[in-house]
Amino acid sequence: MLFDDSHISSYIESRLVDIVFPIYKNSVSWNFRCPICGDSKKSQRKRRGNYYPNNAMYICYNDPECSAAGLNIIAKMTNTSFSEVYKDFLNYATKSQSTFFAKKPRSTQEIGAKTCNKPVVVPSNWREISPKIVNYLNQRKIYEAPNAPMNWHFYHDIEKDRLVIPWASDNGFTYYQERAIHEWQSPKYLFPFDTIKEVFGLSTLDESWPYIMVMEGAFDSIWVKNGTAIGGLLPTSYQKSILSQRFGETVMFFDNQRVDKSAKMATEKIAKNNAKLKLFIWPKMFVAKDANEHITSTGSNPFFDEDFLISHTFTGIRALLELTSF
Repeated sequence: MLFDDSHISSYIESRLVDIVFPIYKNSVSWNFRCPICGDSKKSQRKRRGNYYPNNAMYICYNDPECSAAGLNIIAKMTNTSFSEVYKDFLNYATKSQSTFFAKKPRSTQEIGAKTCNKPVVVPSNWREISPKIVNYLNQRKIYEAPNAPMNWHFYHDIEKDRLVIPWASDNGFTYYQERAIHEWQSPKYLFPFDTIKEVFGLSTLDESWPYIMVMEGAFDSIWVKNGTAIGGLLPTSYQKSILSQRFGETVMFFDNQRVDKSAKMATEKIAKNNAKLKLFIWPKMFVAKDANEHITSTGSNPFFDEDFLISHTFTGIRALLELTSF
């Protein structure tokens, strides 16, 4: 066998289900809502996905088409080609590193509250971006964003043929992500496997406004008043500790809950279990998946308006009522 089943278990437990899909374990299997088909549309309590760690088998009793074994589990759950997952596992097995199975960020207690990444040293395989990539950035109006870092310098990773997006934090350029520039590339985003995931956008915050909008993507956060990005659906323990030290109250700003299934489920979960945490709920008439898509498709940017953001921010039961009106 070219891979260890424990890596599949590790992926499911630490990178997929987390808060959105809680796992219920017994001695034989893990039970959770199927992240492939979304499980029951009528009840959020249904858990028809079953993973059997002893033989790396996943069975969905809502839709048999979701069921898979071995590496095909990861391929289906990430909507990624089997060859890409296989290649990543092979890389993990031979070099002890992997993009899918990146080490989880250590907690603040483990790393120390003052620990931070060192400045990134630009490697030889990072080159200046080509006119084609510049055109892509112009199409998404990245250089026009009101909340973009000053002197934001992108690179082209010629080995992976991906766009390198530096993350500006309080400590300078200490983190980055790489984005696919071709439709066939998967996964869409890659992150460094051996560093702590920072919070993007802290250096551009306006402390006169008492809220910090916590988003997933850097290219979305640059359009939003006090927008930050965490590079995932939910912040890590380290990211939470960094945000808690800031002046403002955090507001979770997911992708459009009308369009993105995982964003809606995450919003519902937080609204039910954390009645105090503020949540941005997308207006009914908005059809774009995220902020950058809305701006490039409509030509308008309401997300930098403080009154607009506040009027669509809710907590607890009120947030749930807004979601049920979809």
